[in-house]
Amino acid sequence: MCYNTKHTRSVKDKEIYYRVGLYPKQEDSRAAFDIPMYHNNGFLHANQLIIPQEAPQYLIVAKWGIVPETIEPENVNEYYKGQRQWGEGLNAQSEKAFGHYFYNYNEAILHRRCIIPVDGFYESHKLPNKVSVPFHFKKKDDGPMSLAGIYSVLRGGLCTYSIFTKKATPLFKEIHNTKNRQPLMLGESETKLWLDRNTSENDLHAILRYDYNNSELDAYPISRDFNRRTVDTNYPDITNKVDYFKDTSDIKGFDLSTYKYKHLFE
Repeated sequence: MCYNTKHTRSVKDKEIYYRVGLYPKQEDSRAAFDIPMYHNNGFLHANQLIIPQEAPQYLIVAKWGIVPETIEPENVNEYYKGQRQWGEGLNAQSEKAFGHYFYNYNEAILHRRCIIPVDGFYESHKLPNKVSVPFHFKKKDDGPMSLAGIYSVLRGGLCTYSIFTKKATPLFKEIHNTKNRQPLMLGESETKLWLDRNTSENDLHAILRYDYNNSELDAYPISRDFNRRTVDTNYPDITNKVDYFKDTSDIKGFDLSTYKYKHLFE
């Protein structure tokens, strides 16, 4: 699943990379989104910038956690509480894009697809001794990552979105080893097709199964502080690599030297 992301680029950098502009009526939000967010915890339902299919020339503000358009804006937080056991709308399964998400979200896969620009995201690896070690994923060239999603528009213009997940590739099976899932990352050509209103249903089905080239990614273990609710993890060093071979105290003394997946920690 993908419940934690990183957003550190300025709005201007996003505008240049994606050849878009910040939606003019939301220009007063630019300063807020210029502040780096090293750990965006999805369960806080913070606003982020997305590129919507209906206006692909813009970055617009949207709340993470898709909400049906029948819900009144003032009831959104209560809706999230009721959806807690299902992940509060943070993720959408790509296999159900033309099923559950088609019927419950106004055929969003056809008309309201979006791109969520991120600079990284986080998943956890479960060791045999039940200790979870968080991993940071980013592109090797430190470039932006384009995650595929859908969005809804509530009364008054409030936008909410969800990130699609798909069946895991071998890299993600090894790292995110308690779930056989990963976020749906798109390449440049797939991003253009995803936002194109003329893209056929056959092409959409293909994109929903798209395997991003994992050789372009860096993935490495970070501090277990990431998983501690008492720690504010929105700081630059949270993405620093941690050498768990040198100090095993935080993984309860687990010996990585003979571990099947020790290569993930090297």
